[in-house]
Amino acid sequence: MPTDPAARDAAELMDLMYGVMRRIWEHAERRLAPQALSLKHYWALHALDEPMSMGALGERLGIDASYVTTIADQLEERGLIERRPHPTDRRIKSLALTPEGRRTRERLVDQLWTDVHVLEALTQGERAELRRLLAKAQVAPAARAATVEHAGSTSG
Repeated sequence: MPTDPAARDAAELMDLMYGVMRRIWEHAERRLAPQALSLKHYWALHALDEPMSMGALGERLGIDASYVTTIADQLEERGLIERRPHPTDRRIKSLALTPEGRRTRERLVDQLWTDVHVLEALTQGERAELRRLLAKAQVAPAARAATVEHAGSTSG
């Protein structure tokens, strides 16, 4: 067990967040299984509001470019996305939702995120507070890194 109280606190928070996310992931995978889709497929459909390169999609999803190719191939085979020439660089292909891909994405939102039992334990106010805290935590490292870089550049 860590002796540093801050490390102990962080470890406990990470354990709790992992447990919640694991339950949400399992819930979503069960809901997607009958359609032979994975959560990575859903996140790819979710991310494609506008056409984007496979590299940009990989960055957004935090996955390797080779895996983006696999996901894109699978979604294209099902008619959910299409590859288009990039508007400014012929070497790059953009991924875009097809009309069926848009309909599927909207249907999946309702199917996946209805009756998420792990969230039902929270009141609407608690959900709003959790949303606020998670949004704050999500931007904190970038802001902190920028502050450190700025301080380093002005000290010398």
